[in-house]
Amino acid sequence: LLLFSLDGQRYGLELPVVERVVRAVELAMLPGAPKVIRGIFSLSGVLVPVGDLRRRLGLPERDIALNDRIVIVRTAGHRTLGVLVDGDVDVVTCAAADIVATGSIFREADLVDGVAQLANGIVLINNLAKFLTVAEQLSLRKALDGRR
Repeated sequence: LLLFSLDGQRYGLELPVVERVVRAVELAMLPGAPKVIRGIFSLSGVLVPVGDLRRRLGLPERDIALNDRIVIVRTAGHRTLGVLVDGDVDVVTCAAADIVATGSIFREADLVDGVAQLANGIVLINNLAKFLTVAEQLSLRKALDGRR
């Protein structure tokens, strides 16, 4: 798992969806994008929309800090998406037996696939394939097409 924090809570992503992690940069606004998209930036000439998990999870917003990171992931729809996270990230090995499916425990159960109990605490495992609704995906596609 790739571990990261948001507002003091630890979250994880399954490593196969992660392409890379980059230092946070200033983001350009993307008119017409869904509210959960914080902005876009260019990564090796490719425009990458950056999602804000804080907005999706209803956490308080904050300015981007110098030590924040953008995790670049490939979603199930083969879209490249950046996800803004607080500070540094870490990689840990976690046995499947240590992960409990969330079921209906969480309000945002679609976004949280499971809970892992690690030696140093609990980690919520995110499913970024469900980060954007179908309507938000269409809205983002239109916004990006209008940018070109």
